[in-house]
Amino acid sequence: MIMQDVQNYYQLLCVKEDAAPQEIKTAFRKLAQVYHPDKNKNSPESASYFKVLLNAYSVLSDRKRRKQYDLFLRARRGLDKQPEKSTTAAAPKRENTIQTVCNQLNMFLWDIEDFLRTFDPVLLFKEYSGVPLWIYIEKLLKYLDKWVFDPGQFEEHVFSVNSRSKVAFLNYFYSIRVRVDKYFKELTFDDLVSIVPGYNIMKIDVLFEVFKHTTYYLTNVKLLLSGEISHIPDYTYQEPLTIE
Repeated sequence: MIMQDVQNYYQLLCVKEDAAPQEIKTAFRKLAQVYHPDKNKNSPESASYFKVLLNAYSVLSDRKRRKQYDLFLRARRGLDKQPEKSTTAAAPKRENTIQTVCNQLNMFLWDIEDFLRTFDPVLLFKEYSGVPLWIYIEKLLKYLDKWVFDPGQFEEHVFSVNSRSKVAFLNYFYSIRVRVDKYFKELTFDDLVSIVPGYNIMKIDVLFEVFKHTTYYLTNVKLLLSGEISHIPDYTYQEPLTIE
């Protein structure tokens, strides 16, 4: 997968990574004055791109989630071999929204792959406060698998292996990645803003929750392995989403 015009949440809001909370709030408000749907005749393009900006702000304005996101950025620094850069927000066009969402999902996929390829497989069965590590990795992959694609078609036995192993997790991840590539090629703007069948929420919102869930577990698994924490509490939602 080739990722161009990489944009992390700081770049999306046009602030530095050491920006103070008030700077982030001010930057978001300035962007909202330009890209809010009310300022753009309530066009679907502006509504979707505003959601992109709002998601970035919701993470960076929350102290705990910003800390997790910062850890994620530091952990993956250098993987894309591109220097840190500042950007200006893109115009609220359909292709910009799709490209930004795909770029961000790619960032998470690359970091998951890097982690799975390099971690010690013996640690899979090590227990932390009575919970084996593989449980958290499985939560991460299954959630990604279920909500990036069609939750109505998801089957719990899609990852059914008799013994948990590094190879099994890598194979499962690569099957997800192949399907993500196909998903990207077929993804349309209408798909992104469509309502997920059986749930009163748009696909783009579901993807943002996937990003937060992935950041949470991936970062905390690394902290667990480094000994900085002893257990990982279940992920909790800030938004009133009806997804589990």
